[in-house]
Amino acid sequence: MRKMIEELWYGNIFPNRDCRVETPEIKTAKKYVVNHYHALQAMLTDEQMEIFEKYNNSCDELTDANEREIFFYAFQLGARLTIEIMYNNINQQE
Repeated sequence: MRKMIEELWYGNIFPNRDCRVETPEIKTAKKYVVNHYHALQAMLTDEQMEIFEKYNNSCDELTDANEREIFFYAFQLGARLTIEIMYNNINQQE
């Protein structure tokens, strides 16, 4: 356990990067996003594109905040589950 905490401390563990899985569903969705982005880029004026970019950046910030909160919640939930399992195992041994 100490090894994992040390790796986290030194910045060698990146949960927000390392947990990404490229499922076929995600690959397809990414492809659609890119295609639609390029289609919009071709038809929007520079001013409209600037507004669209601001919208995208705002969406990215919101997504990052949501993912961070989900990570915190899931980490705490996992810790509580571990504690409960360990507590139940100790009580069953008595």
